[in-house]
Amino acid sequence: MIRVNVSIASLSAERFWDNRKPAPNIQINTNINVVSVDKKAEDLLDVPFVLTINYNPSVAQISMKGSANVQGEKLELEKILEEYGQKKPPAQVILQSISNVVFTESILISRVLGIPPPIPLPAIPEQGKTAEMTKPAGETTAHNPAAQKVLHFFTVFMAPQILSASALFFDVTLTTTIPWFG
Repeated sequence: MIRVNVSIASLSAERFWDNRKPAPNIQINTNINVVSVDKKAEDLLDVPFVLTINYNPSVAQISMKGSANVQGEKLELEKILEEYGQKKPPAQVILQSISNVVFTESILISRVLGIPPPIPLPAIPEQGKTAEMTKPAGETTAHNPAAQKVLHFFTVFMAPQILSASALFFDVTLTTTIPWFG
């Protein structure tokens, strides 16, 4: 069984847009890069990563650097190293663990900065209409599995905590563009 422990070593976040101005239509680009997969011990791999979140127009930017310590049986870790050497993406459990941590932190950071979170939030429907997520014309969440996973994670795990607090590829690059309408 693989166990992943994700830690963030460096964090940078900045809002460029004056919060007194009305918010423009914003497009959010999220990019997670797995830099390498390094064997640290017989039962331990180190997987450094970099997250960048850019807002377009240039409203804000968030960057994180960290690493995932992956523990498991020798054969499992050798398979991960071998696949990395063949330029295959890391195991799903590694990417999911990294994504869960960095998106959780980026949601909290975006709240502190007063900028839209880097994930699509469900829209509250008008009375008499069915619930539907705001999305660009011609694209649905059903066509974007990454957006589905992030939205599910947020609604199941993060929304209750935030609400209670307030009241792939080699050099794996996952790029998701999420529109936000202000």
